[in-house]
Amino acid sequence: KWITILPLVLFSPSLFFGLVSDDYFQYWNIHYNPSINSPLDLAMSMFAFIPNGIPGFNELMPWWLDDRFSLSFFRPFSVLTHWLDSVLWPHAFFLHHLHSLVWACLCVLVVHKVYNRVIRTGWLAVMCTLLFSVQDSHAFANGWLANRNANVAFVFGMLALDTHIRSRTEQRSLLLPVSLVLLSLLSAEAGLCTMAFIGSWALLYEQNFKSSIKSLVPYVIVVVSWRLVYKAMGYGADGLTMYADP
Repeated sequence: KWITILPLVLFSPSLFFGLVSDDYFQYWNIHYNPSINSPLDLAMSMFAFIPNGIPGFNELMPWWLDDRFSLSFFRPFSVLTHWLDSVLWPHAFFLHHLHSLVWACLCVLVVHKVYNRVIRTGWLAVMCTLLFSVQDSHAFANGWLANRNANVAFVFGMLALDTHIRSRTEQRSLLLPVSLVLLSLLSAEAGLCTMAFIGSWALLYEQNFKSSIKSLVPYVIVVVSWRLVYKAMGYGADGLTMYADP
C-alpha cells in the first residue's frame, strides 16, 4: 500500500508552485468575477476560457485565428473540488496542491484495484502499479491546479472499469459503472477515454460476443446524451490545434 502515497513524495515540489497560467483565471472566477453569484454559475464558467458568442471578441484576435475560435469546457465535478478549496482554505495554495496530490494518490489506488482484478498475480499487479505511479508524464496533471480535472476524471474512469468487470463477471447490474462513467465525463472530457478500456474488455475478454456488445449499449446512451447536451450548452474547442474536441 506504500505505493499509493508515492505521488505525494515524488511530486511534493509542486506543493510550493502556487498559481500558474490558467490558475489565475480560475482564481479570479472564484473570488472576483462579478457575474458569478452561485456555485452553479461557477460550474458553468470556471473552464469557459473563450466562450462562443462574445461581442467583438473576434476583432481582438490575431488575423490568423479561425473565426470559430472557442475554448470552453463543462467540468462541474472538477469545479466542485476547486470550490471546496476556495471555501476551506482560499489563499493557502499549499493546501490546494496537497488536495491535487490526494487525487494523484487515488489514481494509483484505483489502478492497483484494476490490476489486481485483471492480472490476479499479486507481485505482478504491484510491479505494474509501481511503474504507473513513478511515470514523470503525470507531472502535468499532478503539479498544475487547473489540470486536476484529468486526475479526477481518471479516478472515476478506472472505478468504472473495475466495477464494469466485476458486474460482468458476477452478473450484477451495470448501473454503478455507467454512473461512474458519467461522473468521469462531468470531471473532464478525457473521461471519454474510459470507453476505450471498457470496450476493449467487452471485445477481448468476454466469451459471448452478442452479450458483450449488449453490455456496451448503456454506456453509448450516456456518452451520446452527454455529448448532445455538452454541445447544446455551447461548450467545446474549435480553431485550435492544441485541443481536439471529442
